[in-house]
Amino acid sequence: MPYYEYLCSKGHETETEQRIVDDPFTICPKKGCRCKAKRLISRTNFQLKGNGWFNQGYSGSSNVAPTTKADKAKAKAERVASKKSKSK
Repeated sequence: MPYYEYLCSKGHETETEQRIVDDPFTICPKKGCRCKAKRLISRTNFQLKGNGWFNQGYSGSSNVAPTTKADKAKAKAERVASKKSKSK
């Protein structure tokens, strides 16, 4: 379940674990506080680290993105040659 951050009009910040389908709080969840609260937009901790599948090729070495002009020219020539051989 995701965590959501709330801020009430008195300045209380609260982090709460809620289901996605649950309605957001409208009143501060801090005990004794009855102020209006709103959900904050916060950063996620999702990161892609390392070389990753894009640099290494997800389904094989042919899907590696060319990085230099020579690599790009070679990839273009291979695509053209592949199209010509398929059309014959």
